[in-house]
Amino acid sequence: MAAADLPVGHFQLPLLTNRGPIVEVTANYKRRVLEDYLQRKQNRPERHAIRNLLGVLAFAQDRDVDRAREHFEFILSESEDPDNLNAKANLAYVNRTAAPPYDELDLKSEASRRQHARRYAEQGYAYMFELTSETKTCDPFKKGLGLYNKALKLAGDLVDHMEKEDWQFCIGLASYKILFPLAPGGDGTAQSLLDSASEKFRAIVDSPRADNATKSDAWLQFARTLKKGSEMRLHGCAHITPEHCLDRALELAPDDSMKARILHRQAKFTLQADRNEGFSRARALLESSICFDRSSQNYLAYALHADICIKQYKRSEDIALITRAKNDLEFILEQHVSPWDFKLLAEAYFHLAKSSIGEESKDYIRKALETCTKCEECQDGPISGLHHLRGKILRLNDQHREAEESSR
Repeated sequence: MAAADLPVGHFQLPLLTNRGPIVEVTANYKRRVLEDYLQRKQNRPERHAIRNLLGVLAFAQDRDVDRAREHFEFILSESEDPDNLNAKANLAYVNRTAAPPYDELDLKSEASRRQHARRYAEQGYAYMFELTSETKTCDPFKKGLGLYNKALKLAGDLVDHMEKEDWQFCIGLASYKILFPLAPGGDGTAQSLLDSASEKFRAIVDSPRADNATKSDAWLQFARTLKKGSEMRLHGCAHITPEHCLDRALELAPDDSMKARILHRQAKFTLQADRNEGFSRARALLESSICFDRSSQNYLAYALHADICIKQYKRSEDIALITRAKNDLEFILEQHVSPWDFKLLAEAYFHLAKSSIGEESKDYIRKALETCTKCEECQDGPISGLHHLRGKILRLNDQHREAEESSR
């Protein structure tokens, strides 16, 4: 395995952050999330992966050389990781100097193996957590998984337990994400991914040295993995249920933000278990989640709450439910772009248009159509059902020919 099989550093990688276009809302949100991650991971090896990505984002978004340089130089400080290959290459890039020479991978040298494994892991992190809006594809996770597996194979037995836990977690997360577009059965790929994710999360939660924050996050992802495996009728862990995993995650949650994430997942599981009577319980869990974290970083809770409100409105025609859904979605979409949330907001505007008259109704129709367009302009283009929704909005506006074309 040669170190030259992909460029050192981040700026030569085919990241969306490097290729553009830069969407300001997404870039600002991603920066806030990464800065929050950095605060949480300030004593863990993963902090270097986060700082490298923050430096790349600062340069790509604002051409802020000083801010980018600050991140890379911090990584290379004597008390951090002065031999960090990616930070050296990234710093040379923003300084417009020649990339520094570096030693090729020497499989006989433990120091060389650690150095290059960290390089791969940091690049894998960039693929998985870079400047993307929500995406229907899993390509970034496939690339990240390959790099993390390479790092673990190269030096998993040479790094300390915290660094290995960080790598195991990202391997598990990437494996889980890649499961989504797969059909059960087939060539066994789905089962292999489920087994890999379960193995990595189980290793973390069973480790006597992992801290509570890391274990809580692993329990949460373990729950999601087992739930997805069950939905795909794959073989999971016989004696561990997704619900048990969430209970353990909540017990170990280190802060309100983590509690909010877990409560959102409990609400989703509740809704999946009982789509007829689960609305009230799920809404209560989501409202608790939002109380723990009212920021846009808790967008999943706001979005699911809005979705439930829209579904309940269809049963009760209580306009207050649609208004709440609209408010939730408008709030999160100011700071976090998601095609699914744009579609939900367009639907909320559609229902408000139907319940209004005159200019108020026309205004909601206009907003609904504009929101459909924003959904189409997201990273992967229109999502399932959008053309049908646009057709209903157009028919409400007496644009029947356009509605027929939209629904084709």
